[in-house]
Amino acid sequence: MSIIKILIYNVNVCMQQMLVSRICCTQSVRNPILSFPWVYSMFEFLCPVCSSLARWVRSDRHMSTLILLLCGMLLSCVTWQMMVWQMEFYHRTEFDWVAQTRNRVFQKGVSSAIDIIKTVGVILEEEDHDETNEFLHLSHHFLSDNPWLASLTWWQESGTVATVGQEDIDLQNSPLVQEGLARARTTQQMAINSISRESGGEYRLKSFIFLPVYKDHPLADNHAVRNLIGFVIGGIDVSRLANTSIGILEPRGVEFLLLDETLSTQSQFLEFYGSRLSPEHHLKITPSNWSSWLQQQKRIATERFPVADRIWSITCAATPYFRSAEGFPDAPFVVLITGLLLTLILTVLFYRTRNSLIERTQLYDELSRSEETLRVFFEQCPDIVLIVDRESVIRAVNRDLPLTKVLDTDGSPLVQGKCFLNFLPADLRNTYQTVVDTVLRTGQSCQFSHQTGKLIWWEIRIAPIHRKTGLIEAMVLFTNISEKRFVELKALRNARLASMGALAAGIAHEINNPNNAILFNASILRRSWQDALPVLQEHHQVAADFALGGVSFDRAVEAIPRLISGIASSSERIKKIVENVKQLARDDPGTMEHFINVEEVICTALTILEHQTIRYTDHLSTTVDTSNTADGLLLVYGNFQQLEQVVINLVINALQSLPDRSRSVSVTACCLDGMVQITVEDEGCGIDTKHQPFVFDPFFTTRMSSGGTGLGLSLAQEIVTNHKGNIHVRSKPGDGTIMIIMLPMDTKQEGRPSRSQHLPT
Repeated sequence: MSIIKILIYNVNVCMQQMLVSRICCTQSVRNPILSFPWVYSMFEFLCPVCSSLARWVRSDRHMSTLILLLCGMLLSCVTWQMMVWQMEFYHRTEFDWVAQTRNRVFQKGVSSAIDIIKTVGVILEEEDHDETNEFLHLSHHFLSDNPWLASLTWWQESGTVATVGQEDIDLQNSPLVQEGLARARTTQQMAINSISRESGGEYRLKSFIFLPVYKDHPLADNHAVRNLIGFVIGGIDVSRLANTSIGILEPRGVEFLLLDETLSTQSQFLEFYGSRLSPEHHLKITPSNWSSWLQQQKRIATERFPVADRIWSITCAATPYFRSAEGFPDAPFVVLITGLLLTLILTVLFYRTRNSLIERTQLYDELSRSEETLRVFFEQCPDIVLIVDRESVIRAVNRDLPLTKVLDTDGSPLVQGKCFLNFLPADLRNTYQTVVDTVLRTGQSCQFSHQTGKLIWWEIRIAPIHRKTGLIEAMVLFTNISEKRFVELKALRNARLASMGALAAGIAHEINNPNNAILFNASILRRSWQDALPVLQEHHQVAADFALGGVSFDRAVEAIPRLISGIASSSERIKKIVENVKQLARDDPGTMEHFINVEEVICTALTILEHQTIRYTDHLSTTVDTSNTADGLLLVYGNFQQLEQVVINLVINALQSLPDRSRSVSVTACCLDGMVQITVEDEGCGIDTKHQPFVFDPFFTTRMSSGGTGLGLSLAQEIVTNHKGNIHVRSKPGDGTIMIIMLPMDTKQEGRPSRSQHLPT
């Protein structure tokens, strides 16, 4: 920042000195730089600007604004320059493409004309007699396909001349033609001469290519002598070919110069095309001024190629009116102006915002330093009393608040001068602020209740405090009403359970009606199958194999009884699940007249949860230890469906607690001191210590956002209790959870099944 200050100061001094020299000195000793009027006007404008800038940056508070302004201007200028360079690169690339395209077309036209002349010469060389007729036949065909090939002439050594095409030059009397013929005869190679003239006010260039044609005459000693029999002369309308090559693209502002570099500088000029987009396109480039035109061009592209015994060059030059592909050529300038305007706007906004923040900070500091209020303590008051202002800043408090236990905050002690909102839970801040605003606006007291944690309730009363300066403060009282609220919640929970029982009864009624129909129809279907089976078997013996429902009879005989039994058993399961739901609302423990095999309960529950298991873990183990039993069975007296629901709830909770699929869940059962112990252990995230006392409370859940209802463990505890057992939890956050169920083992012998018997479910 010091360097920037020094730089601005020195620039300001230099400008002032130069301005003084402009005003005070005579014309003879005046600074030569200031002799230009526009330079002097610029200095007259910049001097007051630099003076103001120098005074402005003397304060450090404006230095950041100045740096922002300079950085924005620098970035805008750099962006502008980069866009200019990029557009120049694109212009050059596109110009090279246009020039190369036109040059290639022109070269191809000349090459095709030369190839035609060579083809005619080869054919005439191979013709044994009547070369003239063959020449005339070929020439008409070639001239129709190549419009820039104006004429073809067969000049025989005997003096006979045959011409096809329009030729406005007397070939026999033209010195350039005679010179070309002589050069071709001497070198025995193709030669070219060009003739330029004005026709109809336009400069036209025509080139003649002379191809000597030889024919071998055999001698007596098996040798041959090559004799010149004539010349094929092709007239190329170069001006027409140049216009054709230029016309393949729309006007782009490119000029075209054709030179014969084999000749001297004064004789090299052949053809020139001026762009129609340039206002100077009517100016003619002649053999006398083409070199000066070439020196004035800033962007050119030159290509050289051989034509017969000469070397021609094509030079394309871009005029100031060259058309490129960009749609907005002034984009760099617009970007520069836009960048400077945005920089100015951002600088002004930054300056005003920064000044506003500085003023607010200073005002807050002044108020904090000048604020002195007498703190009143009410030690004997059982309530927590605070005095806050309109900004919720604590002016006084009667005791330290146990925030970590009461208000779920970070435990920082309340001190005078701090905002009370920062110490309130997030869900209490809006309500508190709304009530405080209402009290300070109306002058009337208000109160409301708020719950923190599971069993702590506070009654918050806010009353206005009237002072001489007006109503600017309020008194906030916190009263612990947890015991009172606990009694109210207990009554509310009982009413909620009763309502849920009524709802379950209604649902059960709606489900039982179609389910009873399924049970009834399943029994009829079973009897119908038993009656129809003998008939079908008799038909099977007569008609061999046939299909029932798309399945062969042999397979249907085995499958249909299983299907009917599956329908009946599933319907029975629906009926018992509905009874379990209704169990929440009544004291009746349900029907428990069957011996329940715990091993079968676990297997059935895990079968139902097979999809959930695959979703959450790759490691699920089951262990049933019957070594401490006499008959190898873990039997309890109870209800199969209810115990199955308990296992399902516990396993689902264990699966949902796993952080990833590599963690495991294990279900074990054994006999311990005359009790059947069922253990569900997981390697999940565990249960927080503060939540463990409430896990069996109805409607308590830590997964409310993911669809938890808080009824799973509550229902499990109720079922276990009805089976005269108990359930408890052991968990440590991060180390998993162990749920242990203890059920009394049934030791009665009457009606006791053996291990080989199928136990009812």
